[in-house]
Amino acid sequence: MKHILFVFICLLFAGSGYSQSKYYSTFDDLQNDKGVECEISMRHLSAKKMKKALKPPYRISKAEDKHVRKAAGNAMFVGIGEDLFLNCKGMDVYCYGRLSKHFKKSRFVKCHRVGDNKVVFTMVDFGSGYARALPTFADRVVNGILTLLTSKEDLINDVADDVQYEHEVRRHAAKIRTCYVMYNDGRKRVERIDSHRMKVLLDTRLDLIEEYEALDLYERETPEVVYSFLLRSGQMK
Repeated sequence: MKHILFVFICLLFAGSGYSQSKYYSTFDDLQNDKGVECEISMRHLSAKKMKKALKPPYRISKAEDKHVRKAAGNAMFVGIGEDLFLNCKGMDVYCYGRLSKHFKKSRFVKCHRVGDNKVVFTMVDFGSGYARALPTFADRVVNGILTLLTSKEDLINDVADDVQYEHEVRRHAAKIRTCYVMYNDGRKRVERIDSHRMKVLLDTRLDLIEEYEALDLYERETPEVVYSFLLRSGQMK
């Protein structure tokens, strides 16, 4: 399991440079390598913003001019060096067959190509009721200050509890992340990778499917396991 985690971390946190950048207006442009060369870079949102809004983690930070920034912000993909980013603008997120989230703004997630006609990526599990109802650290601090003004000691203890709570939220947020897949079918619709979807992705690799089904049901859908099996299937590019 340790080597699976190592591979996943390398994939997820590989840095993106400023050179060799391209944006692709459509999935077909990506498949046919018809990108528009440009100078552009991405910035990861802060932990505070991620925890507060549970939004896709990347946004465009620099571009050679405003026209390139606008074009890339409306493109489906942006490639920077070896990294590929999917634009979530206008994307519908489906979990277990039901629409769970729709994104209106231009935010990006780092993705990986699988085969010729699909990409996979990791994001918050919007199928989880906990994810949608996740309270913020700021809410807890404000409530603590308003309700515990009886003594300095009580206030200090409450703030200390909230600091601990912030760490718990971050740890839990890491656990409620899951993988999604998007096909080149003319729609900007992504599906949560559950056990059934994973077996479809593994296709004819019966040996891997058998090994995958032997795993614990919860473990099957974790990003580390999904990425590891897709790598071993030889489909990830």
